[in-house]
Amino acid sequence: MQNFMLLRLAAIGAFAISSSAGAATIVIDSFDTGTQNVSISDGAAGPSSGGVACAGCIGGARFVSVARTNAADDAITLEVNPAGVANGWFLYSNEIGVDSEAMVMWDGGTDAVNDQGLTLNLAANGGFAVEIEADVGVQYRFTVFSDGGARSSSGTLSISEALGDGDLLNGGILRFLDIGDFVGDADLSNITSIVMNINGSPSFDTAIRFVEYRVPEPGSLVLLALGLVGLGGVIGRRRVA
Repeated sequence: MQNFMLLRLAAIGAFAISSSAGAATIVIDSFDTGTQNVSISDGAAGPSSGGVACAGCIGGARFVSVARTNAADDAITLEVNPAGVANGWFLYSNEIGVDSEAMVMWDGGTDAVNDQGLTLNLAANGGFAVEIEADVGVQYRFTVFSDGGARSSSGTLSISEALGDGDLLNGGILRFLDIGDFVGDADLSNITSIVMNINGSPSFDTAIRFVEYRVPEPGSLVLLALGLVGLGGVIGRRRVA
C-alpha cells in the first residue's frame, strides 16, 4: 500500500506539470487570426507595413513592417495566417539574393505608436517561447517597452535549420529566451509594447508557429520532486528486497 501511495504521488506531480502548462502561459500571438500580407514587389524600394486587429494576439492587434537591407530588388513577402494554411503561421520569405528586416509590434493598436491600450505584467522568472523554422542564418530579437518608453532587449536568438524538402510548415523547433537575460530598465509589471525584429542572410525564409510568454509553476515542480523522491524510495526498497 505504501509503495502504491508513493507511485501515486509521483503520478500526481507529473500530471500537475502537464495540466498547469496552460495556466503558466501568456499567448503573445498564435498567428491564427488577423490575416496579413505585407510585401515589397520586384523593383520596389519599400518599406511596406500594415496593422490588423486579431483576436489571437496580445492586446488584440498586430503591426508588421518590412524593409530591404541590401541592393537586391526581387520580391519580399510576409504573410500572417494565410489562406489555405492550417493552424495559422507567420511566413517570411526573401527571393534569391534579397536581404531584409521585419518588425512585428504588439501594443494594442494597428499602427506603430507605442502604448495603444496594452498593459501586461510579465513575471520576472518567465521568458519568451517561440516555435520557429528557418532555412539559413536567421536572427530574432525581442524588446519589451514599459510606460514612459523604458526598454529591455534580449540577446540575438539565431537559428539555422535546413529542412531539405523546402517545406517550412512541417513543424518547428522550440526556443526560449529568459526574461532575466534581457538588458535594460523596462518595468516588467507594466509592459505596454512588445517588439520582435527578424533579419538574416540573403535569400532567407522563416516560419513562426507561435510566440508565448511562459512561466514555470513552482508548486507543480515541488509536487513532481516529491513524487520522484517517493518513486526513488520504491525502487530502492525493491532492490533491497
